[in-house]
Amino acid sequence: MNEQEIFDTIKKETESITVPDSLHPEKMEEKLSDTKQKHFRYRKSTRTVLATAACLLFVLVATLALRQTLAGSSNTGVVPPVGTAQGENTAGQTSYETVCQLINQYYEGMEKDWRVYNMIEGEAFSGAGDSTGAAAPQEDVEYEGMDMAESSTSSGNQKTNGPSAGADTNDDYSDTDTQVSDVMEGDIVKTDGSYIYTVWESTAGYTFSIYQVKGSEVKRVSLTPVYNQDCNEMYLDGDRLILAGTIWNRDDGGNDRVGISIYDISHPEEPKKLAELTQSGYYNTSRFHDGILYTFSNYSVQKGDCQPDKPKEFVPQINEKNIPAGDICLTDNKESNSYMVMTSLSVENPEDFIDSIAAFGNFDTYYMNTNHIYTVKASYDEKQGEYLSTIAKYTFEKGNFEYNTNTQIRGQINNSYYMHEYEGNFCFVYTRNSSRRSVNGLGVMNENLELIGEISNLGIDERIYSSYFIDNIAYFVTFRETDPVFAVDFADPKNPVLKSELKLPGFSDYLHSFGEDMLVGIGKGDKKGDDGNNTRVKLSLFSIGKDYKLTETAKALMGEWTESIAGENHKAVFVDEERCLVGFCISTYPRYEYELKYLVFQYKNGKWKRVLSLPIKSTISDAGDIRGLRIGDYFYVVDVSGPIQIFDIHTWEKQN
Repeated sequence: MNEQEIFDTIKKETESITVPDSLHPEKMEEKLSDTKQKHFRYRKSTRTVLATAACLLFVLVATLALRQTLAGSSNTGVVPPVGTAQGENTAGQTSYETVCQLINQYYEGMEKDWRVYNMIEGEAFSGAGDSTGAAAPQEDVEYEGMDMAESSTSSGNQKTNGPSAGADTNDDYSDTDTQVSDVMEGDIVKTDGSYIYTVWESTAGYTFSIYQVKGSEVKRVSLTPVYNQDCNEMYLDGDRLILAGTIWNRDDGGNDRVGISIYDISHPEEPKKLAELTQSGYYNTSRFHDGILYTFSNYSVQKGDCQPDKPKEFVPQINEKNIPAGDICLTDNKESNSYMVMTSLSVENPEDFIDSIAAFGNFDTYYMNTNHIYTVKASYDEKQGEYLSTIAKYTFEKGNFEYNTNTQIRGQINNSYYMHEYEGNFCFVYTRNSSRRSVNGLGVMNENLELIGEISNLGIDERIYSSYFIDNIAYFVTFRETDPVFAVDFADPKNPVLKSELKLPGFSDYLHSFGEDMLVGIGKGDKKGDDGNNTRVKLSLFSIGKDYKLTETAKALMGEWTESIAGENHKAVFVDEERCLVGFCISTYPRYEYELKYLVFQYKNGKWKRVLSLPIKSTISDAGDIRGLRIGDYFYVVDVSGPIQIFDIHTWEKQN
């Protein structure tokens, strides 16, 4: 087939291909404007974004068209209805030969796609958009549901007579927020009530520090380097400290791998490394339950032409040993170049992993409770013109994994907060994009991942921005022009019922319980900039009334051109439900400069009040490096690469 024939084929095939709604230029613009980056200093013009989106659309459609013509679709049948199980695949029913073949098929398809891409790329991606600066932010906070009030906070160094230093606060302190009770999540800042532990990026890799805390006094007692490795998350368990992250400097030039290090911190002044273990892939996330660390990584094979007798080149490794074929799960027979790798490790006896398992395919979204693990991978169905999610279920007990079953649904499940298990049933919220429109809904599956209940067509032409489950109620936010907050009751799993739909300007991309009858939302407000995007961080308080009816009781709008990472990193938000406190960092972009500020709000008598507004002076930190925590009657703002600042939680006066 010569070049002209190729283009004739593309033209013919694209006429019959249904383009996903999400790939149209206006949708591409919406996605690009929603994407959060570390520094939002410049914005391209709408014209440039639309032009780029149009070029991307042509490339993608053309590539899909030729691949269907030359190679055929990898999907051999019509996608089953939502919730239909995909057979009885179990671990042990595969071989290195089968995996090798699927990887080679994947790269053969990629090679054909890239040939077309290179031919039609041309000038599609040339040219640069105009960069315009944002206006200086407004410093005031606008409130609704309360009177304006001056903050009692002082950012100076004046000390006041607070609670006595050295008070025993070991049993009264905040912890990293978790999605599931009794399932701990890692973070870059931890405390045990007597010490604060931080981990931060350094030149040689990462460094973790231990600070002794006595009320209004804080002193660093040790600093320990961790060479050639990221430390994405940290855990505490008694006198053990656990670090996990991707190793980035390999002497042998091999594939990515995750390092897990266990330290004895019974003597905080001299931490002692007890063990270091590895697993293939880059670090995704982890969980900790009942003394056992569960670590999830994603491993990609970097090249095709695999040979079955050389498994080291395409099979993930655990402590430098290939995972046996019997521990690789094929949840479907689709070609891929990636695996999800899952391990369990006893912190008390860390000499070796308890168990490990690998699932073929890019499973990168996880939900874990005390009995089950659900993993999700997204894929695009070329024939149907929509995204699909494959869900796999595992049972675990004392670190030992057992693969259960899998299923596939139409739609996308974007993060762990979109999933929940209630009375043995698996519940999830999803967004489904088709060639016609976008819809959202909630599904309920039984223990075999068979769909038993569903409610759909919620938030037409919108997508889900946040979700939060409380027992049998799912609260989730969709957005396009307004912010519907839905409450769905699935106490009867076969008949989920929409209980409330509250429509508001803006959106909340973070939700959290706030006492028995309230929800906190953090997102963007209703005031837009010249580019049409919401420009102001918004803090909302939703009351849950009779029969789960939602009402926005109070809100606070930050200054213009402010951003929050609450939606993409819930661990960066401090929530104290008992004391009605919410703390988070916002970033602003005046005059092309990046500025940070840590804010704490208190809800009292139906009103928000800002009790702390602290500028962060560090020149290298971003919002993801800042945490707030409480020990006894003191609040600590921790910059992992800078100082720890202390405030009296009653007066909010600075103590150091």
